[in-house]
Amino acid sequence: MKICILRGPNEPVYESLKQALESHHHLVQIFSIDQKTPLLDLTNALEKFRPDFCLTINFYVFDEWYSGGRELEGYLESKSIPVGSIYWDAPWASGTYSLLDRMNKGPFSKNILFLVIDRAHEEFFLKRGVKALFLRSAVDVKFSQIVPSEELSRKFSFPVSYVGSPIKQIFFKVQSEQRLHDIYIRIMQGELGIWLENSASLSKEEAGRETEIVRPFVSQFLRDFHHDAESFEKSENIFYGEVERFLRPASYVTFERFRARVEFLYSWMQLHTYLVRLLPEDLRVFGGNEWSEFLLPGYSHSSPRLTNEELSACFKNSKINFCLTKWQFRTAVHEKPLQILLSNGFPLTDDRSDLKDYFAQGEIISYRSFEEAKDL
Repeated sequence: MKICILRGPNEPVYESLKQALESHHHLVQIFSIDQKTPLLDLTNALEKFRPDFCLTINFYVFDEWYSGGRELEGYLESKSIPVGSIYWDAPWASGTYSLLDRMNKGPFSKNILFLVIDRAHEEFFLKRGVKALFLRSAVDVKFSQIVPSEELSRKFSFPVSYVGSPIKQIFFKVQSEQRLHDIYIRIMQGELGIWLENSASLSKEEAGRETEIVRPFVSQFLRDFHHDAESFEKSENIFYGEVERFLRPASYVTFERFRARVEFLYSWMQLHTYLVRLLPEDLRVFGGNEWSEFLLPGYSHSSPRLTNEELSACFKNSKINFCLTKWQFRTAVHEKPLQILLSNGFPLTDDRSDLKDYFAQGEIISYRSFEEAKDL
């Protein structure tokens, strides 16, 4: 089979995919894509290669040309070329608003199959008429081959570290945990207002009134920390039940449709709160300068995005690598704890039911609450 890999960010996983597919005797070619890549150049290259199948990571390559249209998707669909999207992200996570928009307006391309790491994702997509298939989490084998220098090993030797991209919606300093809570309420209100204007055809004033109705329920929902999928879903259903009682029907339909986005912001609120509370434990945070510039009150260190060698050094040499899984992944084991173990590091991760499918009892240490995480 002739397979093209549509590559967005230049990460080793694409080369690993190519090697794996070639080991099964497929003819594979990687097509690199960024915002400067003319769509015509890419389609001409695809015409020349004539692939039987395309493969990509998440959904970002389709966003490069997205401006209300679906140019690349439309081309692949017109040529009857199936596409597999290895979806390690959560639905509608940072930046993927084109996916949200087409889910809302429909129809979604029928030639795209989402390969997801969580059964809740599989159900999420299937309910919306989108093809999806559950696959277990995996780690890029190339990561295990990185050998950090002695200098980096010394530099990234911390008591506790966390590595992850920061949320992009906050552009002013978070000064306290209460302020953090208020900011997330505002973000959720603001996004709901946009959805109501665009999807429920409300005026800006009408949408504003509806979001004010929702505010106290959002506030309570964000304050509840959950430790298993069952308690989270119970709390979320109570939250939506309360909202439904007070919103007009058309507004509620819109609000419920974007449930995954609410879960995304809730997950960020919980992660953000954990990090703020763990700062006194000498926590070091990496993944983007927004962490140190805006998001962590009183944090006095830089928080750059790490190279793969720096990342390996941090995972290997930190005594504890803190992990927290977003709540869109109800039961899933994300790749971060696996990647840390592959680096001979020690992960401390939240307890998810699928952990028992990956590890024997006592083989990995997990926590079920902030208090337990801090104690461990």
